[in-house]
Amino acid sequence: MATNVFANTVTVQGTIKTPGTYKAEENMSIITALFKLGGGSAKRAFKFAIVGGATGEVIEEYRFDTVVNTLDVEEPTIMGFDIGSCVVNTIRILTTYNYQKHGNVACLKELSEALTEMCDVDGEVSFEQFKALVEKAKEAAGEENKALIRPIVSALAVFPDEFMEHCDMKYCAGSCCETMYRTPCANACPADVDLPGTFALLQMGKPIESVALGRNDNPFLLTCGRICEDLPCQKFCLRQIIDKPVYTRSLHKYAGVKAAELAGSLDAALDYPALRPTTKTGKRVAVVGAGPAGLTCAYFLGRYGHEVVVYEAMSVGGGMMRVGIPDYRLPVELLNAEIDHICKMGVEIKYNMAMGKDFTLQQLRDEYDAVFVAIGAFKANRLNLPGDGSADIVTAVDFLYAGNLKREWPGLGKSVFVIGGGNVAVDCARVAWRLGADDIVMSCREEYHRMPATVDEIHHTEEEGIKIYPSYTPLDVNKDGDKYIVRIQKLPTRPEGEWRWDDPIPGEILEFKVDTVIAAIGQYADIDMLKEQGLEVTPRRTLKADFHTFETPMEGVFGGGDCVLSPRTAIEAVGTGKRAADTIHKYLCPGAKTGFPSMRKLMNNYVGEFTMKEAEQQLSYVDEVADRRDFHEAEQPYTDEQAFLEMKRCICSAKTGLRRMGE
Repeated sequence: MATNVFANTVTVQGTIKTPGTYKAEENMSIITALFKLGGGSAKRAFKFAIVGGATGEVIEEYRFDTVVNTLDVEEPTIMGFDIGSCVVNTIRILTTYNYQKHGNVACLKELSEALTEMCDVDGEVSFEQFKALVEKAKEAAGEENKALIRPIVSALAVFPDEFMEHCDMKYCAGSCCETMYRTPCANACPADVDLPGTFALLQMGKPIESVALGRNDNPFLLTCGRICEDLPCQKFCLRQIIDKPVYTRSLHKYAGVKAAELAGSLDAALDYPALRPTTKTGKRVAVVGAGPAGLTCAYFLGRYGHEVVVYEAMSVGGGMMRVGIPDYRLPVELLNAEIDHICKMGVEIKYNMAMGKDFTLQQLRDEYDAVFVAIGAFKANRLNLPGDGSADIVTAVDFLYAGNLKREWPGLGKSVFVIGGGNVAVDCARVAWRLGADDIVMSCREEYHRMPATVDEIHHTEEEGIKIYPSYTPLDVNKDGDKYIVRIQKLPTRPEGEWRWDDPIPGEILEFKVDTVIAAIGQYADIDMLKEQGLEVTPRRTLKADFHTFETPMEGVFGGGDCVLSPRTAIEAVGTGKRAADTIHKYLCPGAKTGFPSMRKLMNNYVGEFTMKEAEQQLSYVDEVADRRDFHEAEQPYTDEQAFLEMKRCICSAKTGLRRMGE
């Protein structure tokens, strides 16, 4: 039996608030060590931990409930690493340390050299070569030295994609391996938008060029300027070493407004010559689904010179951006303008055409050279609660579709209960208020500060008089004449870092009598239809496709967006569409290069104004509550002064064009 090295003390290190050596608790979990003793993550959410020091085991975040004395390690040390950490670089450091301390046993020298190459954009180690080297090291280590390569073996088992990305894609998700990225914010953006470059062009008084630079990588740049949530760019913003991150979303919204003013219209502002296709390949591609992933893929395929036809089941384009996000957050005119510009890339959209009903996948395969499936996730999870009113619970998908397209929900009434704590639930509550309901209640299982909805959306929801009951689970829904009785029960507060809930607190039950009950608890893809078309699906109720190439097991068929990822953000769907377009282009034209020329030369090595002093993050003005009762856009764009101040807060070196600008 392994010795319990955590019997007396534990040293907690890494990206935590209070590193140090503490008295170990009995049956202590990683959560206890990192949160109770270490004070939690210093800035960002945890990604992984290494338990046992330089010869320790890598544990992913969702296994932080592991009791540390059950692990066979040599040192009473726990190191926590946040999402800004690179697994490969961390393992490189530990491997080099072990090599310098113990010499070239277990192939440590070769492993150290390979990992060093993998952290450099010019490295030539392939993923297959690295895996073979690890197997060689395991054999050479035997029982005597296996601890020396434990960090590598465990990390490779937990994060194989990150090792593959470093080797074969020259990509570091943690923005730690400097030669692999221009700036942390652009590297974190799923669409690779050159954020500091867009701000520099704005400072130069070139809003049209700023929008064009952004839309060189994201055809929905201005749409994302309204709706991008849980912004990955802000999580990695260098400004955080001083104060709060740069508010990129509002700056892109401002850029769109100014570009339209300067060009005379938004359509004219979007039609930038450098974005137009310059060649024709003679290849034809079918895209199934006109959501963010499908239309992004179509946009880039059109720019590559392919003929693209998009088949959309609904009568409108945009997918969930159109029918799931209310107009007061995303004006339909703006979304339609960006869709219209995509069509100018040689893209045709056929509406009211559903796969499995109006055509089959095989028909598309027979007619086109490749097919991209991006049907989204329009099937709603349902609550199977006790009570005779459970069957009448309205799904968020149905409610938002009707609210956004028809501006009505027959029988809504004045009192509404919404189950869920994410942005979709918030949208349901706020749409219900705009449709005439006055007494609106939300409940969710998460604690208030851990609700999935963004802080801004929660704030606006409460401003509009909507009550939120966090840490409650629904018990049952029963009919009472033409009303519904909803009962919810209090959940105990979870310790920080713990993701599981204990049983509800006995006796702490609340009861509400309402006209309508809406459930916003997630969606999934129409997997039955996908299977009928011969496609493989996963146990997660998604289309089976490679997460990097987006190839499905079916020849010539690719997939992306929510139907592959499960429901995520719009920008993540855009990112899958962009990467899938690159894969499809190489599939159709073997040996072809992907990507488009950088437009950074527009900046001419411009050095914009910036400040290293603390500067308040600029917040957009939001209409008074009394003026929000309809669907007009409530959040106003920055003023010129606000935009000027916010742009000065960007300190990223790429803004000046001095680092890896390239052509």
